[in-house]
Amino acid sequence: MLNFLKKRKKDTKKELHDLLGDYELPSFSATVMNVLNALRNPDFSMSEIAEQLERDPGLHVKVLKTVNSAAFG
Repeated sequence: MLNFLKKRKKDTKKELHDLLGDYELPSFSATVMNVLNALRNPDFSMSEIAEQLERDPGLHVKVLKTVNSAAFG
């Protein structure tokens, strides 16, 4: 039988390491986690979100860039 038709057992962890090397995904800041948790609450208020964003200027800038982009406008 043709060998290339046989299924190879995949080592997904090894393949992932081969692709990414030693790259590690960045973790979310506490502010991002707080905003996400607030958004999951059906009774959240925009003032809660604004308070969280005021604590993280970098995130504040990213949100403003996104909402002011052509995709939203």
